[in-house]
Amino acid sequence: MEQDNILKDQKKLLVWCVFVFAIIINIYLYVHIQCNFPHLLNDFESPFLSIAENLYKHGEYSFCDTRDCVPATTVLPVAPIIGYLVFLIFGVGNTALEVIRVILILSNFGIIIIAYYIGKMFNYKIGCAAAFLAASDLSMFCWGNNFKPDMLYTFLSTLSLYFLVRFIKCKQSKKNIILASSFLGLAALTKAGLYMLFYPIAGFLLVFLLFIKKESFIKSLYYVGLFVVIQLVFIMGWQMRNYHATGVSSFVSSKVGPLLLNFNCTRLLAYQEGISRDEAREIVNKKYITEDIMKLNVHERNEYLKNIASKIILNSPLDYAIATLKYSPALFVGSPPPDYLYTNQRREELFEKMGIKLYTEYIYKYNTSLPMVSKREPHYLGVLSSFPILKKLWNRNQYSYIFLWSMIKSHLLLIYLMAIIGSILILKNKSDRWVLILMVLIVVYYVTVLGIGPVASRMRSTLMPIFYFLGSYGLIWLGKVLQQFINSRANFENIRHLRFGNRYLWK
Repeated sequence: MEQDNILKDQKKLLVWCVFVFAIIINIYLYVHIQCNFPHLLNDFESPFLSIAENLYKHGEYSFCDTRDCVPATTVLPVAPIIGYLVFLIFGVGNTALEVIRVILILSNFGIIIIAYYIGKMFNYKIGCAAAFLAASDLSMFCWGNNFKPDMLYTFLSTLSLYFLVRFIKCKQSKKNIILASSFLGLAALTKAGLYMLFYPIAGFLLVFLLFIKKESFIKSLYYVGLFVVIQLVFIMGWQMRNYHATGVSSFVSSKVGPLLLNFNCTRLLAYQEGISRDEAREIVNKKYITEDIMKLNVHERNEYLKNIASKIILNSPLDYAIATLKYSPALFVGSPPPDYLYTNQRREELFEKMGIKLYTEYIYKYNTSLPMVSKREPHYLGVLSSFPILKKLWNRNQYSYIFLWSMIKSHLLLIYLMAIIGSILILKNKSDRWVLILMVLIVVYYVTVLGIGPVASRMRSTLMPIFYFLGSYGLIWLGKVLQQFINSRANFENIRHLRFGNRYLWK
């Protein structure tokens, strides 16, 4: 009994070490960025901040960039409402902005905790490994230290994933379905990437309940119907609001059509014709962005361009899939350049040695109480991760940047390698393979919808909790294999010593 208590205490100590590690990194990066360049990662032009401010000042869900404060339909409501509640308590100013930043950082910490609990449903060690992989992901900490709602979005979608996994592995209960659907609905009202995910999940749940759990058709339909109805309440509720406010029931931004055409379709055409993206964009714009189309209002134009883009993509699904894979490395292996880990002076020196000029940018919007800020940035951050820059730094003995860049990339590659191993292992386990199928379904859906559009690496944040879990599954297996190898070596050495010792005694 006493030995069991000692083991329980050791387990608690291990997981708390992981959580303390995550807390220390979060606090360090928060203080470091505040002290050196507090506005380096800020995005004060984030639309949800403007809407939250206008909700607070005028009671209008609008950008208020016109005299009559036309209602906004392009920004989903969860982040603006949170910002509005913070402004209600703290007013509009630096204090409120820091509170919002802390909320986003806490969302990142929440992702670490949920990753632990998802893994713990399979094995305590898997939970600890998943939490550690999440706690050591510097990219997530970087994205959590700005004003984009990505961490909140990821936190809500990870909560939904947790209850879905719990429904599949532990207990098929109404509570798990309600919570999974509710958090997915909140995530869909934070950013639009997952708002149609309930279609494939509903189909998956129906197959799982009917053919794996052998539930009755009525009971299976009840669970799936409950999941779908909750989703429709969130999605159609927002559409009804938009229709009441503007007469158009669109759920997502009115920029979806132009984005699909200018990014997804142009990259698809560039792949098919073997031309540059700029040339493909010229061809597409000349063919579809005509004077008659520009005379349409913004919602009609969006709908028309969205239909054209969808038709182009559906006419070449195989080419679209190949082009998506071609451009997917930017999504999966992209990361913020590690210059934010330096002091302000050291960062300036580093850019100078790179031969990249920094520009001071002032961010200011009229009719706002948000502070005017400035930041010094290169015009194109993506070049900082390229090999020519790394080679230049290497020749100038600037090894620290290369080391940090290598550590971030190595961490990502380790997660993916272990996730592949973990996926193979889970497939061998009949009781767990349906969890894997669910996770793969989510990844495939997200990458397909995101496609080859304006991919930013931070969009990967929603998928990372899945890779943390799969990576931890593979990591624990690798640890067992290494332990078995060490034990076999030790046994071999013991047998060898015994044999030689017996020979010596016999002589």
